[in-house]
Amino acid sequence: MTKSETSFQAFGYHLDAIKPVHLANGFFLCLTGKHFELEWLNKIAVTTHKKGLMGHYKIETLHEIFSREKLALSSSIGPKELGQLRYQVNAIAANDDAVYAVFDDYSAFGNDYTLASPHFLCDVKRKDGYAGFFIHSIFNATSAGREINAIAKREFESSGDSLSALLKPVLDASDADHEWVNRYEDKLGVLPDERAQRIAELMAPTTISVLNLVRASSAIESRYSFLRQLVIALGAWLTIYLIREASRVVGISGSSILFSDYTGGVSKKCRSRSVHCFSRHRETVYQSFFSLADAGVVGNLDAYKDQEGNVILKDVERHFQDLSVRVGLVQPRATTVKAKHYEPQADTIRALCMSVLNSEDGPITLLELAQRLRSSWGVVFGGCNDDVSVLAENGIVGLDEDDDLSLNRTCFIERLKSLGLATEPSDGLVLCESNAEDAR
Repeated sequence: MTKSETSFQAFGYHLDAIKPVHLANGFFLCLTGKHFELEWLNKIAVTTHKKGLMGHYKIETLHEIFSREKLALSSSIGPKELGQLRYQVNAIAANDDAVYAVFDDYSAFGNDYTLASPHFLCDVKRKDGYAGFFIHSIFNATSAGREINAIAKREFESSGDSLSALLKPVLDASDADHEWVNRYEDKLGVLPDERAQRIAELMAPTTISVLNLVRASSAIESRYSFLRQLVIALGAWLTIYLIREASRVVGISGSSILFSDYTGGVSKKCRSRSVHCFSRHRETVYQSFFSLADAGVVGNLDAYKDQEGNVILKDVERHFQDLSVRVGLVQPRATTVKAKHYEPQADTIRALCMSVLNSEDGPITLLELAQRLRSSWGVVFGGCNDDVSVLAENGIVGLDEDDDLSLNRTCFIERLKSLGLATEPSDGLVLCESNAEDAR
């Protein structure tokens, strides 16, 4: 049994190194059912290679081809000017550092462009482990999830994409799109309806919040902001799923709380407890494979054994850490810092808060926001009256309300205010709204 098959039996997709752009491409391939070759975009977007740039990737050759066949370049644009343009294209289309040379004599483990529209979808050695298809499938098991898929597809395929207009000359406009061939079942296995339904029920509160987000974001945000918030939400949804499912398997109740430290390390207790919280979740995901093997669910873990017969699950640990860091739930991002802690970044705070704020409700109190964040995403910062006891139930003890949680709460309020998500019209009264200026 391969790693991907074992991982599928455990969590429904293959847990390996992943970037949000990989997850996004996998998800949108499911929505559109089509992809493009994007040969000329690839050849102009790739600026370096360890073997050096060869063939059509050489700027002189590329200039000759574009001048003769593709773009009818102006005589004022020489190889130097085209080379400068290439770096601009790379900065735009390869913003997520996931674009590699895949044509001519090159091959790559994967290749995904920064998403703006269906024109940038390709299907080269999928790197998301079919996580995008897995999420899409779980969403399809509920009416709320199906609405998420529908809104995402509508917004993704809507016209007026300026990035596609900019890169139109190299987007293979004359080529027909290709039908996406989904190899999920061939490579991993069949996801039974009853399993999908069980997972959908496990994730129901979080899925409802994602629906709230896409409804609100599609109405008030730009296309690019909508897509960014959606991708963050998908990554956060997947992270919470891993925690909840692993906790269920291992038999740990109430362990999906994400205690977040916003004090910048000023409160050493908040920082240490947040580090402990993340480490515990990572360990729970790791241990769940052994529990599933003992229960006979995954058969065996032979695919993860080294030459000495020891089970090494570094791929699993790396997947959980990469995902949670890159979707902005965990900091610091630096790989050299081993001790990670929960501290959602600005974009992630906005997406999570937008997912629990309803414009029809008007402004809500900080307490109500804290309760919704905890219920939907498990995020705890000291905003609920019973946070101390809830944290204790999750093995996070020793935090003082006055010295630790009060400071953490104050720091979080300042983050909300700086993001335009909260106002403080009077001492002790914090009102939260998607556009906090309206809360005055």
